[in-house]
Amino acid sequence: MYRVAIICSFSISAKNICHVLQEEIEKKQLNIEVEAFHTEDCSKVIGNYDLVLLMPQIRYNLKNISKLLKPIETKVITNEQINHINDLLDVIIESKEQCKK
Repeated sequence: MYRVAIICSFSISAKNICHVLQEEIEKKQLNIEVEAFHTEDCSKVIGNYDLVLLMPQIRYNLKNISKLLKPIETKVITNEQINHINDLLDVIIESKEQCKK
C-alpha cells in the first residue's frame, strides 16, 4: 500500500481533496491510500507515509516541512491539480512508480 498524506493549515481543504482522490483511486483499483492532516500534526506522518502533498495555501512552509519529514518526498499541490484531480493522481502514481525503482 502506497500511503499519501495531504497537509493543509486547517485540513478542511485536504479532507475534500482526499475524498475526491479516494473515489478516483477506487475506480481505478489502485493500491493507494490518502489521508488529510493539519500542519500541527506533521509529526504523525513520519515513518508512516511515502509521499506528502502540501495544499497551495501552505506552500510557503515547504522548506520547513520537508526538513522535518526528511526523507519523505514532499511536494506542493498546484491549483491546476486541484481543478483536475486526475493530474494530481498522476503525480501520486508517478511518485509511487519512482519508489519501486
